[in-house]
Amino acid sequence: MRFDPVKIRLAGASELLIEWNDSKISRIPLEVLRKKCPCATCIAEKTKQSAKYIPLFLRDQVTVKEIKPVGSYALNVVWQDGHSTGIYEYNTLRSMNPE
Repeated sequence: MRFDPVKIRLAGASELLIEWNDSKISRIPLEVLRKKCPCATCIAEKTKQSAKYIPLFLRDQVTVKEIKPVGSYALNVVWQDGHSTGIYEYNTLRSMNPE
């Protein structure tokens, strides 16, 4: 089954809520979303760190400025600090749900 979002919205300043076409709801903390940014820059930075590295974010690094669809397969998140190169595919977002 292909999972497509029916509704996407921010829940306050801390979570991204996605309602899927199978009626499941994902609640993704924004800090987790930023931590798992799939862009080449973030992945390169993560690979340089040790396994014990715990990233700490400033408020504007985990504040969403805008969410834009990318075709019919992903979302682009623009963060308040200007970072905007991460393309989050729907299947990746679906797997991020901590529940």
